[in-house]
Amino acid sequence: MKIKNILVPIDFSECSINALKYALAMSHEIKSKVTVIHSYHVPLPSTDISFTLDADSIEDYKKKVLEDFAALKSMIHGLNQANFKVIIAYAIDAILMSVENFSTDLIIMGTKGASGISKTFLGSVSTSVVKKSKVPVLVIPADQTFKPFNKIAFACDYGNMQDPLGLDLLKTFALLFDSSIHIVNVNTGDGTRRDESPHAINVLNNSFQGAKFSYHDIANEDIVEGINRYIQSHEIDLLSVMPRKHRIIEKILKPSVSKKIVQHTHLPMLTFHEE
Repeated sequence: MKIKNILVPIDFSECSINALKYALAMSHEIKSKVTVIHSYHVPLPSTDISFTLDADSIEDYKKKVLEDFAALKSMIHGLNQANFKVIIAYAIDAILMSVENFSTDLIIMGTKGASGISKTFLGSVSTSVVKKSKVPVLVIPADQTFKPFNKIAFACDYGNMQDPLGLDLLKTFALLFDSSIHIVNVNTGDGTRRDESPHAINVLNNSFQGAKFSYHDIANEDIVEGINRYIQSHEIDLLSVMPRKHRIIEKILKPSVSKKIVQHTHLPMLTFHEE
């Protein structure tokens, strides 16, 4: 898979600017284009109230955003080559529309603070992007700078395995950076085991052919805890999961357990869907 176009939503917060820097550094390494978007929406009153859209206010806001972006250009190396768009829409709508409009191959978004992964996945916009995006989403912690991935963990439960586009992206990363892919299954006793999943294994073997990959089965009653322990003990650089139809991400998205993954927010997390 060739990563030709990366989409980066920003709101000029520290974490979104960090994600932008990360995306630019990655794009330089993999020779891809970067499109940066900033969205805002105009709140509409109830229908029984007379309302006139203030075009001047909208233009003033857009002018301010363009000035802020121009200031970033003077501080961030490589930003001059990026495409920048200001879009009047709710953030989730702007992101999903931009995926189509700019032929996006990968979305890169930032997380906030020490509880970044938890807040990002539980935040309405980020959760919606992860769940609805047709292209992979790479979530970047606030203090993370780009470096080639040495070890990639793909958390997999073997269930409902089709031919996800994201597997091609993982293979692309593995070949570009000479990475090893660790296919990690946490067996809680109620899931699908590798020896019960010939179709899933066949899909994975075919998808990762030509790359370095290995299977790792872990016994743990808690999926997130099992993933965390594996990440820690094997010095993983990137964690990847499939949100749709997979119990791993469903566990992570629950407030009661999402905090358990906070200790590893230094890791970028790649999510992608089955086709």
